[in-house]
Amino acid sequence: MKRWSYDGLLLQKFQDRLDVLINNAGVYPDKDVNILTIDRELLDSTMNANTFGAIRMVQAFLPLLEKSPDARVVNVSSGYGALEGLSYDVPSYCLSKLALNGATIMLAQALQSFGIVVNSICPGWVKTDMGGSSAPRTPAEGADTAIWLATDAPRNINGKFLRDRKVISF
Repeated sequence: MKRWSYDGLLLQKFQDRLDVLINNAGVYPDKDVNILTIDRELLDSTMNANTFGAIRMVQAFLPLLEKSPDARVVNVSSGYGALEGLSYDVPSYCLSKLALNGATIMLAQALQSFGIVVNSICPGWVKTDMGGSSAPRTPAEGADTAIWLATDAPRNINGKFLRDRKVISF
């Protein structure tokens, strides 16, 4: 077993292929800003981490994903990335997760001919460094849908946005 590190993420490489890529990197920097006051640098850095990072990861690992007989990509998004979840006082995070959901659709379309399944998930409000101690969900509860998509979900679920193992609206 070899370990590969790319862009701060640690992945395992087995038999020169990659079966699952979970894009879980993200930042939530929107403190004391709104859509009218946010500066370009904050928008740029959040989009770079939350959206473009996931796209770059798929591009970087595509040669290994193509070698898998059951490759799956799971992008960790947010309810803030759904059209009905947008909030003017969380501008860079909302826009970056909305764009990630759009990238999920496009990646699913582009990778369908390779047999690679791509979905995004909303883990809910989870007790993490980002979610804080008031969050109602445990990390295990937040990770459940991602793990299911990575291992057991039907392959015809592709290009979708899910929460609690159910497809939800983008």
